[in-house]
Amino acid sequence: MKSFIQNLILRHDLYDADVICFKHGNIVEQHTLYHPDVPHTYASDTMVRIASISKLFVAVAIMQLQEKGKIDIHDPLETYLPFIIRHPSFQNDVITIKMLLTHTASLTDTDKLYVSYGENLKEFFDPNGKYYSDSMFLSYDQKPVKPGTTYHYYNTGFQLLASIIEIVSGKRFDHYIRTHILDPLAIKGTFNPSEQTYHRMIKPTFRKNDGRWESQVDDSLPLHNYENYVLGTNGSLFSPQGGLRTNATELSKFMKFLMSGNDQVLHKMTINEMIKVHFPVNKNNSADQFCRNNGLGFNVITEGYFNRPIWEMPYRLVGHCGIAYGCLGVFFYDPIQHNGLIFITRGHGKPIETYHGHYSEYFNFQEEMFTYVDQHIWRAL
Repeated sequence: MKSFIQNLILRHDLYDADVICFKHGNIVEQHTLYHPDVPHTYASDTMVRIASISKLFVAVAIMQLQEKGKIDIHDPLETYLPFIIRHPSFQNDVITIKMLLTHTASLTDTDKLYVSYGENLKEFFDPNGKYYSDSMFLSYDQKPVKPGTTYHYYNTGFQLLASIIEIVSGKRFDHYIRTHILDPLAIKGTFNPSEQTYHRMIKPTFRKNDGRWESQVDDSLPLHNYENYVLGTNGSLFSPQGGLRTNATELSKFMKFLMSGNDQVLHKMTINEMIKVHFPVNKNNSADQFCRNNGLGFNVITEGYFNRPIWEMPYRLVGHCGIAYGCLGVFFYDPIQHNGLIFITRGHGKPIETYHGHYSEYFNFQEEMFTYVDQHIWRAL
């Protein structure tokens, strides 16, 4: 497999490949390989921002609170948040926690991706707020979209979920994730790059510019203590939509947990509920270019689904992708056979649009990696 990965890196001009492959619940391949022209390699404990794979941790946190009876994902957001969010064309239709988890809230991200420390996330949603914009309300073919009817990927929704986690649990988002998910599973990682235990381990991701690798995020990490932060006021503070810093080795512990369950973290029955299709997505009911069936926080690739990374795929895969600041990652597993793939590249040398898939909306090098693993590992005797 090493020669295949090295060739993949060279052909697609990838910074590296951090790869772990599971077969029947066990790690059978683990490799970290690099392009020969990178400015530096990573230590084995190095952590980078893994982009939207982070959303799975937020979803698990929400379902923990549901298991404890502290929330109900079918409740309107204002049950827990101190403000009301309504699509102006559908004032009588509530937006629920579940709609945020399935990206069906009829909301869309604006150019403002977060609010700064000391500000309030409410500024996005209050009509008199500093960052309020009518453009956040989804329309499709110039028609307003009713909540719960259409899939549209919504990063800011996970900032709202982080605020709910803080309000309901009484703990700051990064502390909650550490106490209730990362530490019980012995996962090294953090949503807070100022956390001193991990600060030195966090390194940048890369893109190429004029033939040279340039760092994109986390090159310089100022320390913050957030001592005056008020719980629930700014769910964007730790970038819950994509800000977990970790690596493939640590993510393998999370995948193992999702495959097998751990009652101290989340019951297997709840995990099974999360990875079911809760909102099926096709090209006719999506306002998004990248279509995926949605579980509760999970992408669900069903057998025969039109947007699949393996052309012949007679099984289901569940997980999530990550795309941000040069990091391109996939985290998917088969919940029946317990086969899985974690594949993260921490930089890309070509414009991202040149990586368009051969037959899907996944990147071409991801299709090639999935296909290799499927043919040579998962289906091999």
